[in-house]
Amino acid sequence: MKKNIILGMFALCVLILNSCTKGDTGPQGPAGTNGTNGTNGTNANVEGNNGLVTISSWSSYSTLYYADVTAPRLTQGIVDSGVVIIYLKASANDEWIQLPVTNTPTSRYFIFSLHKWTVYERNTDGSQTPYPATNTYRSVYITSSSKKAHPNVNFNNYEEVKKTFSLKD
Repeated sequence: MKKNIILGMFALCVLILNSCTKGDTGPQGPAGTNGTNGTNGTNANVEGNNGLVTISSWSSYSTLYYADVTAPRLTQGIVDSGVVIIYLKASANDEWIQLPVTNTPTSRYFIFSLHKWTVYERNTDGSQTPYPATNTYRSVYITSSSKKAHPNVNFNNYEEVKKTFSLKD
């Protein structure tokens, strides 16, 4: 009896599956509009040229210091799915160091939001840090499509980022 029920259910499934047919293909839709051409030799999806800022005036909160930086080109698209990189200029050898960075006892890091990023400086042990020195920072904003087009870039190395994305100092 069970065998007949199972056989009947199998036959019913085969019948249902074989009776389904795919509908006719509809007419082709209209052609889409052409995209805009890029500029030769530059990458319009990366912002680095106007990203240089020197901070000498710091605000404080509890045991840390911070400074807000206005960034009009830090768009919602970058905030949602792009890359934001902040570099600190090392005064000793003019090298650019990607944040966050910890030079014991001080740690420097940043957060970002639409049209703004904030750099923080604090002691790693939680104690009050001395008033920060004047520091120069460089910001680079990269769209997700530009990042995908260059998957092997070492973002820790500003010179490599600069070369890859055709940034000018």
